[in-house]
Amino acid sequence: MRYGMMMVAGLMAVSAQGFAATQWAVDPAASKLEWQAAFNGQAVKGEFKSWVAAIAFDEKDLQTSKIKVDVQLGSVDSGDDDRDGTLKGAEFFNVAATPVAVFESSHIVKEGNGYVADGTLTLAGVKKGVSLPFTVVIANGKAEAKGKLTLSRKDFGVGKGQWATSTEIADKVDVLVHVKASAK
Repeated sequence: MRYGMMMVAGLMAVSAQGFAATQWAVDPAASKLEWQAAFNGQAVKGEFKSWVAAIAFDEKDLQTSKIKVDVQLGSVDSGDDDRDGTLKGAEFFNVAATPVAVFESSHIVKEGNGYVADGTLTLAGVKKGVSLPFTVVIANGKAEAKGKLTLSRKDFGVGKGQWATSTEIADKVDVLVHVKASAK
């Protein structure tokens, strides 16, 4: 009896490991986390230079697939030092109090020709549910994913004081994700 229980437990452990989603190592040099907003009707683009992602993804096992991304908000780079200083300040990201933004998926589903990662984004101390639609191509142990998420900056309290209205800076901000990774 004892041997039978141990064998069942061992088979369950092997089965669980056999169905776990593939772990992916992101290539930071080939990947980007960019954003785009409108300032006085003109497009302003930038990126976050420092971020890490823990990705477990398998097209055939979405139930165990997960994504977690930690973004160092102080790494924001719009190509303009004054603007970057303002973005890091208390009226926007408030990097001194909340230096990291975190996206963590709760589940990933197939939708059309791609996928949607539903989860929680914590930005500037505010947690909100978001959905990140993305596509992914996987071949020979390599993956390339692209996605776009449109956020309301006001929902996260980003843009206070003179920046609280949408008069100069549009409320909607596009976050563009381009990730290249290798299976671990």
